[in-house]
Amino acid sequence: TVTKHHVIKRATVNIKGKKNYTASGFYEYNIAGREQEIKFDNIIGQRVGKGSMSEKKTETQATGTIGANDSFHIDQKTTFKGTISLASGSKNLRFEGFAKLEHENLPDHQWFTVNSYSDKSDLTLRYNSPKNEEGELLFTGIYLSKENSEAYPRLMMPLHYRKDRPLIDVKGVFKYKPLTDELIFGDSSRVFDTDSRGNKMVYDNRTGYLSADGKLTLGSGLTSMKVVASGRAKTNFQPPTEVATDSNGVKGSLLSIEAMIGIDMHVPDKLLKIMAADVQVGTFDAPDADYRKDDFTEKSLLEFIKDDKDYNKVVNEMKNRLLSIPDKYNKFSFLIGRATLRWNPELQSLISYGTKTDVQSIFGININKKMTTILEFKMPANEDDRVYVYVKTANDFLYFFGYQKGILEMVSTNPKFEEEFNKIKPKERIHKNEDGTTIEFAWGEIGKAEMFVKRVQGAQGR
Repeated sequence: TVTKHHVIKRATVNIKGKKNYTASGFYEYNIAGREQEIKFDNIIGQRVGKGSMSEKKTETQATGTIGANDSFHIDQKTTFKGTISLASGSKNLRFEGFAKLEHENLPDHQWFTVNSYSDKSDLTLRYNSPKNEEGELLFTGIYLSKENSEAYPRLMMPLHYRKDRPLIDVKGVFKYKPLTDELIFGDSSRVFDTDSRGNKMVYDNRTGYLSADGKLTLGSGLTSMKVVASGRAKTNFQPPTEVATDSNGVKGSLLSIEAMIGIDMHVPDKLLKIMAADVQVGTFDAPDADYRKDDFTEKSLLEFIKDDKDYNKVVNEMKNRLLSIPDKYNKFSFLIGRATLRWNPELQSLISYGTKTDVQSIFGININKKMTTILEFKMPANEDDRVYVYVKTANDFLYFFGYQKGILEMVSTNPKFEEEFNKIKPKERIHKNEDGTTIEFAWGEIGKAEMFVKRVQGAQGR
């Protein structure tokens, strides 16, 4: 009678004392378009907590079982079987059993384990490592198939192959939004606050498309170098044989990504300074990278700058002028402000699209210009990951970097860059990282850079 969180109707009560009883009864669980009841056979009212009997508070607890044939919905698009329980001191119910997403355009509906407390009037269920009825782990996110090299989405579904690797993995909570017919998955902070850190995925049942944003995993098989990426991805459940075409008629995979990318190849400082100076002079009249046209940069920076005070300072400065990231967060050889990537299953690579890419900085030196830049993150099934970066300046100098298995090849048509490279002594061409891995620098061939450009343009349909 104090909190009145729950009402049990048509109850049969066995009164044992002033604050002690057992009962059975029916609990209304009505949602839009459905009138439902849970039969609670095990209702207990008793004194709980510490202290003398007269000082203890009274709490009512109840449990009811839902069968698979009951077609019981815990929200408009989620069915449930298992045990639902309540405690009078909390408005949240406990759901312990299996749930299933009943969305018309969602394939491969599976029962998945649930053990979560939630308010039925605003149902949000927590999950971490759910399993189906056979005990198989289920996943939510976007993954790379080792079997057919396709990028594919999962929503409470098993992976195609247990060792498929994630591009973005989403855990935390999920809820259904009836007004937009969307399922939302992600870190609880992201689901309830769109400006928080963490990963999030939204499935639009009307179109069958999924959008995900947060921390992206590019090049998980790389050694000796680091790639940090954050952004957003979009894909759907169409068969992999269907190929998407953008507004410019360019063909690509069904997976499209926009990302802020930090790449640390450990390129010697003197070389990067020469390159940055060339870029700064050559791009003086180039268009500025516009980080203020939408909220992409603000959201992406959350994964790069973890301190809220520093983050807010950078964002405020960005809104007034250009983007500048403090040195302690920008240890990258190249920081790409915004790149559009598509997965190419034939090349087993994420490849940048478009002729211009926003380059935020080189060796921490602010650039903030749109430049001719081509990126490729090769992630084959055997995890022999590679990274390629091609940059062409307004002075018609090109720079090409290709990393594979601990060796970084680089080449440039800038004579100053080549001259400085040749000054590096052989023993200094091996860089040892803090984790004990090494990266070896080698001079490449211009022909490789030209072949790279042709290969990528062919993949882009140009």
